[in-house]
Amino acid sequence: MNNSEDKIQLKNQKEANSLRERLVADQGGRCPISGWEITAGSSHLDHDHQTGICRAALHPAVNRALSQDSMRRYGIPYNEQARVLRAMADYLDSYPATQYIHHTAKPKEKIIKKSNYAALGKRIKQATGKLPSWWGYTESKPTKRRSNPKAYQKLTKRLGALYEKYNLSPEYYAMDK
Repeated sequence: MNNSEDKIQLKNQKEANSLRERLVADQGGRCPISGWEITAGSSHLDHDHQTGICRAALHPAVNRALSQDSMRRYGIPYNEQARVLRAMADYLDSYPATQYIHHTAKPKEKIIKKSNYAALGKRIKQATGKLPSWWGYTESKPTKRRSNPKAYQKLTKRLGALYEKYNLSPEYYAMDK
């Protein structure tokens, strides 16, 4: 580790931004923890809150999760944080699940991929010679713009009957655990 004489005190936000740009470039535009893509403008400059020493540019969500202030707020002392984080990762990776589902958990509804609407609309047009009324305004935009489009991507009985009638099986977006 470098001596304190080797450290460079950043004087202002401009210097911090410059360091963040350099770190993002050195990191290949990726958060070193999550691997998610980041830019200099969308990343956070992570630093040790005890010493002030900068470590890396992180994705904002990762930086918030790693926040030592929030860990301290929940009673995890500074000298225990690294150990607890490692133990948390091990726990999530390997702790055996039970057969019980938490009382507040609700099953997530499957959401149909938009590409399925396009395939269904084209199949209907081939069979009937016209686009269905729900198609929208052009063939390139299969659904009308709505304030909450996901609400209209559920497999209703009527939509399910159309998929069955035209011999298609809808595909769904992957549901996170």
